[in-house]
Amino acid sequence: MRILSVFLVAILMGTGLRAEEAYYTGSHLCERGSQETLRWDEWRITFGDSGPETAHVLYREQGQDRYSDRSGPLLVENGTFILERKKGRPWVAFDLAQDRETLDGFWIDALGRPHKQCRPFTLHRTTPPVERIDALLDLYETSEPTVDDFVSAARQRDAMPPLDLLPALDRQAYQDRLSEDRPAFEARFREAQAARIEAYDMADEADREALTAQTRTVVSPSLREIGAFGDRAASADYLRLFYRGADRLAGTGELGALPLDPGEETCAAIRSFGPSWTMEEIEMLVGLPFEYWDRPLAERVLSTAETCKARSLVGALTRQYPEIEGRAATADWLRDEVARITVLPATFETLRDNDWLSLENDGMTISSYQYERFAGLALEDFRRDALADTLERVRAGYSGSSAGASAAEEICRQVPTSRDARTRGLYDALREACRDGRRAMAEAEERLQCDRAVLDSGLDEATDATHLYAPAVDSDPVALREWLCEMAGDGGFSASFDGGGGFGPGLSLTARFESRRGTVAFRASLEAREDDDTVLEVTEIEAVEMMEGAKLDVPEEGAHVCLFVPRACVTRAE
Repeated sequence: MRILSVFLVAILMGTGLRAEEAYYTGSHLCERGSQETLRWDEWRITFGDSGPETAHVLYREQGQDRYSDRSGPLLVENGTFILERKKGRPWVAFDLAQDRETLDGFWIDALGRPHKQCRPFTLHRTTPPVERIDALLDLYETSEPTVDDFVSAARQRDAMPPLDLLPALDRQAYQDRLSEDRPAFEARFREAQAARIEAYDMADEADREALTAQTRTVVSPSLREIGAFGDRAASADYLRLFYRGADRLAGTGELGALPLDPGEETCAAIRSFGPSWTMEEIEMLVGLPFEYWDRPLAERVLSTAETCKARSLVGALTRQYPEIEGRAATADWLRDEVARITVLPATFETLRDNDWLSLENDGMTISSYQYERFAGLALEDFRRDALADTLERVRAGYSGSSAGASAAEEICRQVPTSRDARTRGLYDALREACRDGRRAMAEAEERLQCDRAVLDSGLDEATDATHLYAPAVDSDPVALREWLCEMAGDGGFSASFDGGGGFGPGLSLTARFESRRGTVAFRASLEAREDDDTVLEVTEIEAVEMMEGAKLDVPEEGAHVCLFVPRACVTRAE
């Protein structure tokens, strides 16, 4: 057998002829143990005037990112082109259609024969890699992606050519764009799809059919097989769309399990999940959340798994069936509780008497997400109305009579810390109303106490502008009314003015301070300033009454200090 080497690249370089590049894509199957694996192919072939001259062959297993590749000049034998693994060792051979739109190839083993473990394949001519990657990036710019957009992006990404086929200086820029644009696209899709799920009219047949198809598509095994769900966190987000769609359809009877007829298609879907199973993957295979399973359905799934010889699925379903039953029972209980509560008055008492709608059950394990699915959303308006009513009662109570304030205070003592992020703002508003009400009550009590102290002192309204001169306490005179109110606010204080009508000569002020240790009373002589008769200066002070074992001791700063800091003027008797 004679093989002719074709090295037209060197000839073209010498003659100035232009080489043409063509790209081909497709897939081939190879056996690995008892299973066949699918491999994606990306080929670049350089043509000269006489036909193919060089090839760059890349392939990767489905679901993997890394490519294996080999490149070099092509050999030709009787119209069949061959790329060698090493010099003298053929690796892959292909025939090219006359129009160059397809090529039919086969892999060659170490003995130079067609490989028994890899099937012959056909590749189709495609657009240059940069155009396909640009098309994916354009799709990533969709403002409100649909399920079809999501599926299309997943398939385009799975078949995306390697960046190695791009010019070296462009690769990093494309890598950065793909890394940034994909998460943003998928986040917009999840947001848009969640809004669509809520907007569908379940009384409309077309809407029900659309939601049914989308609910199944978003977690279809074929998407999982090509890595559409990304990491575990992203997979959980798509499962939430699946659950929400199923929950909306549940009341219509539209969403049932997939047929799962024993057969190659079903068995292939089962095999696509690999050797081990999670609970979520079982739901995805069946197309129905566990909350809507019953025993006959579980038995049918088990029978199908046994027919497909999927021992890992049989084992997983057998072990996890008690949990499946528990999830279904929990969903039923939550729905019943919602139905019971929503007919009650939307009041603070209903919230309190029903544990703030936490709906806890010691006999069940209720996840926070399951609570949201079957209770949280349904009770949101009820809780909001109840809290709004409570807020109004608290505000009205604190601004009304003492009985109303007592009722408001009773509510405020029972307000919990919110465990629900969506109603946290309402609970915070209620707690703020309680703080405002208590502050208003305290301020009102302070004003009342102040007015009482002024009235008891004999200070009439006409002298509200009168000040005490106390330079050691403040460089400016202190308003007499302000002083009376501040001292009365500390408790155990009373004051009275004697003599000196109209604050004339002979005026004195008696201040009495009471504490647990005993009573101290001072009498201070006051004189009006010559230049301003509204300012009263303390000229001297004497003890009227001292607690047992104590005596008056006026500090160097002056007698007026005793009226502001009584303990500064009290010492032990010798």
